[in-house]
Amino acid sequence: MADKIVYFTGCWVNYTAPNVGRALTRILHRHKCDVVVPEQVCCGLPMMANANISGAERNFLRNAVSLFAAAQPDGIILTTCPSCTLMLRRQGRVFFDSPEAMWVADHTVDAVSYLLRLQGEKKLETNFRVQSLRYFYQKPCHLQIQDLGQGTLGLLQLLPGLQLAGMSESCCGLGGSYGMKRIHYDRSQAIAQILWGEILRTDAKAGVTDCGGCGLRITEGTGLPVYHPVELLDGAYGGDERDVLPVLEGRRR
Repeated sequence: MADKIVYFTGCWVNYTAPNVGRALTRILHRHKCDVVVPEQVCCGLPMMANANISGAERNFLRNAVSLFAAAQPDGIILTTCPSCTLMLRRQGRVFFDSPEAMWVADHTVDAVSYLLRLQGEKKLETNFRVQSLRYFYQKPCHLQIQDLGQGTLGLLQLLPGLQLAGMSESCCGLGGSYGMKRIHYDRSQAIAQILWGEILRTDAKAGVTDCGGCGLRITEGTGLPVYHPVELLDGAYGGDERDVLPVLEGRRR
């Protein structure tokens, strides 16, 4: 039986990078998954980071109820944003616990980890077309603190034609809204210089990272295009976005 997938798009995909959501949904449809995108709002982590605890609680519990209802009885909740993953799996239940929050935390999986699970079960389709790309991979901080991220390289290494020019665990310096504030700008730039230098010392033609914010910062300092891992996997499959547009339209409020 195909898996039932409940996709928590997060603000990045919903407002800035819908192509990432379309890529993931194409991949899931290719593997005969039933994909649902329920009503959802911001995960609440940015509110927590800015001391808006009541707002974070309101958003998190609203999402917990919606995701719990949509995923019953045995669905898997997927995310493509490390910060959303962190909030749903760990931070939210620590601060705003509820029966729904506990269930959601236990059933939330990073999208790349889920795809690697399929690969380990010999269920991942591997009829890939060759892609010519020399890339630099940056592992986001919010994946590292969840002991995730190593799997991304494993997934990308399955794709013929992709070559790794380098990788880094250095922080991009953005830190959510931290690096967007005037008071933190100089420090944020100084942190980012380390990662930028690591990338510019290679012959990489593109960046790859699981975090949209890190991607913004990488492009800012290097001028390179940056991709989410699921975009490269989708490119290897050669999917058609017309297959998924109805799934993603009109599901956020």
